[in-house]
Amino acid sequence: MPHSVADFVHSIPCKVREADPLSLATALLDRLRVGFVPVVRGDALVGVVEAGVERAGEGVRVDQRMTTHYPVTSPETTFHEASTLLERDHAQRLCVVDDRGRWLGFITAADLAFDQELAS
Repeated sequence: MPHSVADFVHSIPCKVREADPLSLATALLDRLRVGFVPVVRGDALVGVVEAGVERAGEGVRVDQRMTTHYPVTSPETTFHEASTLLERDHAQRLCVVDDRGRWLGFITAADLAFDQELAS
């Protein structure tokens, strides 16, 4: 049986809101040594702040520097479908959301490659 994204979804132990100071997001990126921090409105994913974000002075909010262009998938997506999405979007990770758009976690290209190695 093919693996689905739900089998390997990772979580990040933090989220930020659009109105939060960008300095909070960059501090989390640095402290947790992650490539991005999810931005949520309620529980819904609305963007991400990536590690390469331009650092800014006081008063800059997350929504002023977040990206809203990121690949998204559902937990039911097969690994084959996820690989296709990553290739199409030239991405290294997919954000995983439920059918209401709520943030669940992410899966990486390395996860998919590892699974393919195990299958061969």
